[in-house]
Amino acid sequence: MTRRHSRQGAKLGRTCASLVGAIAGAALLLPAAASSAATPALADDSVTMTVTAGVRGWYDIGNHIVVSAEISSDTTIEGDLEITLPFANTSVSRDVQIAAGTTKQVLLVVPTGFDQGNGYQATLDAGGRTITKRVQLTSSTTVEVVGVLPALATRIGDVPDQVSLASELGRAQIALIPDEYFTLGPTALEVYDTIVGVGGDLATLDAGGRANLLSWLNSGGRLLLDDDASLDVLPEQWRPVAAAMGGRYAWAGRGEVRIVDGELSAGHFEDLIEPTSPSASEQPGGFFGPMEGGAPVQFDLAERAGVRLPSLTPILIGMLVYVLIVGPLLYVGLRVWRRLAFAWVLIPAIAVLTGAVVLVVGRDFRDSGRPAAVTFADGYPGGSVEQYSVLTFTRSGGTTRVVVPQGWQISPSIAGFGSFEVAHHFSAGVDASTMQARLEPGQVTDATFVGLGGEVGLQVEAHVDDRSIVGTVTNTTPGPLVDVAVFSAGGARSIGALAPGESKDFTLPGKPLAQVFGLAQNVWSQPSQGIGVGKASEKAEFSAWSAASERFALYPTGMVRAAGWTDDRLNPTNSGNDVVTRSVITTTTPVVQDRGILQAGAVRAVQVRPPFDQFGGGNGDSAIRFLLPTNYAGEPLVIDTVANMEALELWDGSDWVSVEVADRQVRVPPDAVLDGRVLVRVEADPNFAFDPNQLVFIHGVEEAKG
Repeated sequence: MTRRHSRQGAKLGRTCASLVGAIAGAALLLPAAASSAATPALADDSVTMTVTAGVRGWYDIGNHIVVSAEISSDTTIEGDLEITLPFANTSVSRDVQIAAGTTKQVLLVVPTGFDQGNGYQATLDAGGRTITKRVQLTSSTTVEVVGVLPALATRIGDVPDQVSLASELGRAQIALIPDEYFTLGPTALEVYDTIVGVGGDLATLDAGGRANLLSWLNSGGRLLLDDDASLDVLPEQWRPVAAAMGGRYAWAGRGEVRIVDGELSAGHFEDLIEPTSPSASEQPGGFFGPMEGGAPVQFDLAERAGVRLPSLTPILIGMLVYVLIVGPLLYVGLRVWRRLAFAWVLIPAIAVLTGAVVLVVGRDFRDSGRPAAVTFADGYPGGSVEQYSVLTFTRSGGTTRVVVPQGWQISPSIAGFGSFEVAHHFSAGVDASTMQARLEPGQVTDATFVGLGGEVGLQVEAHVDDRSIVGTVTNTTPGPLVDVAVFSAGGARSIGALAPGESKDFTLPGKPLAQVFGLAQNVWSQPSQGIGVGKASEKAEFSAWSAASERFALYPTGMVRAAGWTDDRLNPTNSGNDVVTRSVITTTTPVVQDRGILQAGAVRAVQVRPPFDQFGGGNGDSAIRFLLPTNYAGEPLVIDTVANMEALELWDGSDWVSVEVADRQVRVPPDAVLDGRVLVRVEADPNFAFDPNQLVFIHGVEEAKG
């Protein structure tokens, strides 16, 4: 009997082995069969595709760019164009329909990363037939990207492709802005440092186009207009006025609007284009924001979502028990009973039973929690730009989807710090766009998006008073705000809670500080993470604030930012009603110099040329651009330096003038104040690189008597 069972067991083993071999052989044959049955690739003579990105390949690190594919086809094409991001497990695509014998331009907005590697790969897929192109990019650290609006281009006739800046701080790439860019959302304009046009160009933009332009201005863009027609389409605070010391300009969020009175039509691009910050963050080095500390945004989202991981102890005990049962215990027992052939049945049965126990025990962990999200809203007159980060999952596995409004894009944040083990596919649509990710049961993933939002309902006003910044914050939202705080380049203050319609006063230091470390820990505290020095925060999340610093200048010089937290704001996306959403609404305002001598806290100062490249190397010149308030009355100016330097150079409109530093202070010659702006250059020292964290400050002084 035992021998018969043994022969049967051996026969069963050979049968199983044969079956496994047959399955494996079939699996090996499947790819070849599938390959032979696949639709052939697009023939070279039936379709052509040319792909470009950015402005002639130039881009700013961390910003979005537009990828343009010009496709010509002799046959009808219905498929999609997909851009694969080289720095993250992410792709961006849109549907493509091309009639036979026609040419079509397809535009996609995609994020950029800190390391573009081999550039982007663009793949046109038409029913299984594919054509692939690769496009390269170049970081525009010392190159200004200038967009020209159509009415000005018509007036000029022949727009130059590039010019060298008169200030010798690089060159400018100049190109006409396609009309379609204004329909793609605010991120499509991020590639441009400066936009030039005539007043009539503003009038031709529809509501969506104007909203995108205002968003670009608020983020630090520089708009030059040849005349003052149609300025009424701009917010009143952003309309250029005649400055006390010449020129017509206005601060527009972190950006600037300036009337140049026909200089563009005359072709004086090299004199009008000035260096700007090499990234939207506007921070030292141009690429990274201040060090806020705190965990990545996924950590706070997971905690708020209630996503729990099972303890390793039960899993390890279960594995140990399983090994003991299927190992020595099962072998000894079956050998004693002389039933070793039963192992073919018992081992799979025990495995199934163990799996069922794990499934039942793990269900509690998989079913726990709800998707969570956090929104950072950067408000300005008439609207806001919102950064939305969401942690989502499926309990039983499958595809999770996040639907965002038209014009919203997947953010560069996911490119640098996303969930690399999960592939994200972002499909751009006409009315809405969708991010999809395939997840295993209980697996989670996160994604970040950016797009236009409505007015934030938070107001702040600030002015200089006796070398301090004083002002008022007002909550105009329908609900309460908690953990409200105000920030300047010199410090931060906690306001507490604000009921609807309530206002509170504040006082901030008037002198800017070197922005090496963040200020959030001074007003918000999260003892669980060991962060902060004040009272424990009710809703503030350091990770969301830190993630926002990758995109927004949180503490711009010459301005005050107010921020408040709430759970009552509507979810800006269609990612589901069960998403637990928290929002921080913020807005900025210029610090007004009402009277007296100009103070440093009322001056915009932006490092426009850092000495270091994107990877921290290099030892080049550093340049800082100061923008004075429009009511600057012309009193003498001095520059205070933090580092020990022997001399600075000031641009007088035609040449660099060297000025000696005495007791870390420099007198600014009147010729160096050009229509409200001052450009300073610090020459590189072969033995000492000017530290971008050691800023220089400009302010007024009283006239010397006698």
